[in-house]
Amino acid sequence: MKNNVIRKIMCVLAVVNLVVMAVLMSFLPEKMPMHYDLNGVVDRWGSKYENFIFPIIIIVMAIFWIAFSMYFERKATRSTEDKEIKSLEANAKVLDIVGLCQTIFFIFMEAFGLYKAINCWNFSNACLYISGSYSNYDIF
Repeated sequence: MKNNVIRKIMCVLAVVNLVVMAVLMSFLPEKMPMHYDLNGVVDRWGSKYENFIFPIIIIVMAIFWIAFSMYFERKATRSTEDKEIKSLEANAKVLDIVGLCQTIFFIFMEAFGLYKAINCWNFSNACLYISGSYSNYDIF
C-alpha cells in the first residue's frame, strides 16, 4: 500500500512538472541558453521548446521505476518462500524510493536550469506579466 502512495506521488510530480513547463512556455524567450562551460559562460543557445525534453525524460524514468518495482512485487506474489518474498518486497520499496528521489532531483535540476536561463524571472515579475501590468516594466 505504501508503495502505491509513493508511485502516485511520483506520477503526480512528473505530470505536474510537464504542465508547469507548458504554462511557462509563454514566459520564455524564443532563444535560451542551453549549456554553460566551466566558467559559467553560455556556449550553446537553443529554442525554448527544447525545455520539454527534461519533463518527458522525467515521465519516462518514472514509468521505468514503477514498472521495475512492479516486476519485483509480481515476482514476490508468485514466490512460495517467505524469505524470498520479504526480499523481493524490500527491493520493490527501495526501487520506489529511489525513483521518487530521482524524480525530485531531476525536477530541481530543471528548475535550477530555468532559473539560470532567465535571471530576471521571479514571482512578482510573473504576476505583473499575467495581470497585464507589464507594459511599464522590462521583465523579459
